[in-house]
Amino acid sequence: MLTPFGRKIKQTNIVLSFLVFLLLIAAIFWFFYKKPEPLEEIEGLQITDPQIQMKSKNSKPPFVYEVSVQIKNPNLRFIAKNVDYILEIKNEKGEVLTQKKGKCELEGNKEKKIQEELSIEKPGKTFHFRITNINWQRAEERQ
Repeated sequence: MLTPFGRKIKQTNIVLSFLVFLLLIAAIFWFFYKKPEPLEEIEGLQITDPQIQMKSKNSKPPFVYEVSVQIKNPNLRFIAKNVDYILEIKNEKGEVLTQKKGKCELEGNKEKKIQEELSIEKPGKTFHFRITNINWQRAEERQ
């Protein structure tokens, strides 16, 4: 014969066994009916054809440069929704003379040419283009 304390333990064991059984049934149902979608790989943006040209041929400041760069999104199913970038012109020592931040959007499998005019007080030597942030979005979700 069970004591009152033993009965409580037995009742607790029965309730816990029933909860584990329900959890097992739910896990089997989820495994067979709710399979996770396989993740697709996103390729990075391709940067091509960076160019810098002095627009004005003056030997006096301000020096006006026209910079351009081509960006391509090689993904068919993903849109580069917000692409944040920085254009920089540096001198021969590597010091940043000027920089300009910008944003653009690239559809799947499309190209975009970014052109900017930058004016500075000292002559520049090199041009750098950096992408700082990209927000990806599936092409089907965008509507």
